[in-house]
Amino acid sequence: MTSETKISQYAKFLNTMPDSAILVEPDGRIVLANEVAEVFFGYPEAELPGKLIHDLVPKTVQERHAHYVTTFFAEPHRRSMGSGLNLHARRADGQEVAVDIMLSPLGLEGQTFTLCIVRDMTERRRLETELSGALEREKSLARTDHLTAVANARLFEERLEREIERCKRYQHPFSVAYLDLDHFKNINDTLGHQVGDRLLTRVADIMSSLCRSTDTVARLGGDEFAVLFPECNESPARSAVGKLRLALLDEMRRNDWSVTFSIGAITCREPPDSVQALIEAADRLMYRVKESGRDGALHESFPA
Repeated sequence: MTSETKISQYAKFLNTMPDSAILVEPDGRIVLANEVAEVFFGYPEAELPGKLIHDLVPKTVQERHAHYVTTFFAEPHRRSMGSGLNLHARRADGQEVAVDIMLSPLGLEGQTFTLCIVRDMTERRRLETELSGALEREKSLARTDHLTAVANARLFEERLEREIERCKRYQHPFSVAYLDLDHFKNINDTLGHQVGDRLLTRVADIMSSLCRSTDTVARLGGDEFAVLFPECNESPARSAVGKLRLALLDEMRRNDWSVTFSIGAITCREPPDSVQALIEAADRLMYRVKESGRDGALHESFPA
């Protein structure tokens, strides 16, 4: 059987493959390409043979690809090309498409060729991107309040824990404010939950707009909110809490919502024993305000 006959028979075999299959000489010249490859790369029938394999590679990586071809033929063995990389191929019209490539050495008539199996990964990459986006959204939802889009209790406690660690390591002060809406239940009972939700959203929006980008505004649940002020001593914390309270009261009056705010705030110059201990201390301060008639703020420092 002549070499031409063997290659002809091999061409028939390649046409049985579901993926693009290309046979390449050591100099990078294409010897055979199956029908799937012709369609995938957008070349007329029988036009691929004779072209260089780097014609099917994006121009930005052709130099690197030429080195890869030389390296492969120096030690040919079956391998995945660019394992772990997002590979792309270039079609006849210049369009770049995501691919996966498997290389296998093939001996014919004493010469070593490379069989390249090229699989179109466009749909898979699209699905992977969609899945990754969905997972990121899910991760975000797990750490943000679904109604107000500010941090939830989980994220707030994570950041508070991190701030306590920073305080331990660098002796940087920080402050925490706990805020509870007074008479909020009356809003839901008299005006409905839709108005109640709008009120909570406005509270979150105002708090976010007045706080620094480094602060964390959180809805802890129901009508309870909190703010973490990193790198914030007692004086600026008192000022920030005062501005928040006045702005929120102004918004309540503007909408004729009979709601006020009870706030407990703590500045830590030294790290507390735990996140929970700090949360409970701020919570107790807030309830002292409520017991004193609501609509006010108490601020303490730790240590006193």
